[in-house]
Amino acid sequence: VLTRPLQVGGRELRINVDAWRGQVRTEVLDAQEERVLPGFSGEDCLPASVDSIDEPVRWQGHPDLSGLAGRTVRLRFSILRGELYAFWFA
Repeated sequence: VLTRPLQVGGRELRINVDAWRGQVRTEVLDAQEERVLPGFSGEDCLPASVDSIDEPVRWQGHPDLSGLAGRTVRLRFSILRGELYAFWFA
């Protein structure tokens, strides 16, 4: 799932997800060039393998999104045997 361009409006990306039998990974892309930002690839993402209405998304080496504050990005969610209901910046 690829989102429309969004402005990063918080330190964290949070998701409402049901993936206890699978996983959800998230990539952060530059909105104009649609290239993955360094450190925010699917391989860097710690997979969400839970059923949670308020799960933080984490990437190895990046505790939060504060370095991207105000930047326009697109998010790409890779979903394997799961469902993504909502996402937001907090």
